[in-house]
Amino acid sequence: VVRSILDSNTVNRPAANATAVSKTDLGRKISRGTFYISCWMTRAQIDAMKSQKVMFDDLR
Repeated sequence: VVRSILDSNTVNRPAANATAVSKTDLGRKISRGTFYISCWMTRAQIDAMKSQKVMFDDLR
């Protein structure tokens, strides 16, 4: 789905990584590459959210 959206909007994608990645390394990369930002958040709120796994836990 993401690939289709990017392609339909002519967004260039980097080439896929062909090397194997351990689960530990993958988890670390995901954690470091995830940002929790809401449009109405102050800088202090963003800094406070850095230690939380879930930003909106009441959405279902």
